[in-house]
Amino acid sequence: MEYFIIEQDRRLDSIGGSISFSERILQGFEYAEKHEVVYAESDKALEYTCIIDRPILLVSDELRNIFKEFEPELEHKAVVVMDLAQHIQFPYSMMNLTEVSCSNKQLPYISKGQSDELVIDESQVNSLRIFRITYYKSSYLVVRLDVAERLLRKGMYGLKLRRIQTMGCDQSESTT
Repeated sequence: MEYFIIEQDRRLDSIGGSISFSERILQGFEYAEKHEVVYAESDKALEYTCIIDRPILLVSDELRNIFKEFEPELEHKAVVVMDLAQHIQFPYSMMNLTEVSCSNKQLPYISKGQSDELVIDESQVNSLRIFRITYYKSSYLVVRLDVAERLLRKGMYGLKLRRIQTMGCDQSESTT
């Protein structure tokens, strides 16, 4: 099976780096309230993309609805981003994603604390279509090929897909 990391498109001047998150939200999904409000602070107009991946993962309502089509039991909490300078608010969701281990045994190169390639063990993924992996202080949102195709057909704004290498239980490595 093929899997893809979903990331925020860094070429855009998006809202992610200018949001003030409470300590409660930064601690993780289990600590956040069911409905949260956070504030964006910037001197310039920012772009509201379908995903914010740093410092925590937030997805737009449209992206969350697509995820729910594939994983109906996926829990989420509402996070409203208020931009007082532009007088707008934008709804996002914080998702409770299953974490899958990442293997780094076959990684030849690590630069600036992050690997150029990540490898996931398919035997740990089971039937998950949407999950996250954590590797060296970073967390990545990963989706199966069918979910990635649906996202591309929908034309989600501010999204970047990157294929991830997999390792099956009966094989040493699969190609990317």
